Amino acid sequence: MLWKADDAFNNAFSAQVANITYHVASRKYGHPAYVEVRDPLGVLKRLDLGNYVTIGQAQRACKRHHAAGCDLRRADKIAR
Repeated sequence: MLWKADDAFNNAFSAQVANITYHVASRKYGHPAYVEVRDPLGVLKRLDLGNYVTIGQAQRACKRHHAAGCDLRRADKIAR
């Protein structure tokens, strides 16, 4: 999984794997990790993977989720 910085301050990162995008961000309250995917109808869905102490921990959570088969059955539809 190759991470790229999404902003100039290295506060947000994403990694694209096929049609799935993993996201990690830096916030005042910690480092949330989540995955987004578009279903066959084009609906965007998101699954929160948790909030972590460091960006590295959040990235490892994404890698574990992907390695475990990327189960998205609990993903929620989101509006953008």
